[in-house]
Amino acid sequence: GDIEQFGFETPFQALWGDFEPDTDHLQAVLLRYETNYIPYFKDPRYNPAVFPNLILSDKDFRLLSGRQSLVKTTQAAITQAARDLGQPDPTFTEKSTYFCKLDTAGHLPADTTSVNLPAPQVAASDDVPRILSLLRGIEEFSATLTTTEARLRENIASGASRVYFIEDADHNLLTVAQTTAENSLSAMIVGVATHPDHRGRGLMSAN
Repeated sequence: GDIEQFGFETPFQALWGDFEPDTDHLQAVLLRYETNYIPYFKDPRYNPAVFPNLILSDKDFRLLSGRQSLVKTTQAAITQAARDLGQPDPTFTEKSTYFCKLDTAGHLPADTTSVNLPAPQVAASDDVPRILSLLRGIEEFSATLTTTEARLRENIASGASRVYFIEDADHNLLTVAQTTAENSLSAMIVGVATHPDHRGRGLMSAN
């Protein structure tokens, strides 16, 4: 989705492919998004030996994320590459992610809103600081949030992302949900979070 929106020549992302010799078959890909590296390959026997040097050459490398088995395999390759170079084991955060696909909106309830809950709002660029403040204050996001204020502002302005939130009477954010990597075929739902003090009220369903 980000490639469709922004192309390959962007400072915040890069994409590499490992092609099988002679056949040019694409065996694996490595995506960098900001300081986050995401490996992907289908063959469980694949050895991601071409990835560590790319990753270790980036002084801003902070996060390795993706499917758990792929993250573990790539993490081991990175550590071994560092040791082969006589370097200390690199310090970074590992994040396993899970994939859930919605094929049709027909599976969603027609109306999940409640008259007793505040109405959801669509975020504008000026709302970005408090959106990120809410996410950084939640344990599940605090160590792995890579989106910057500038990036989220640009994504909202370009249409690559939409953000919905519910606030209280004092304009404190209670819950937030986002789309990202919107494209002609799909979108990702990310950054779904509710402040710990306001969970269990149906706010996310309303949002």
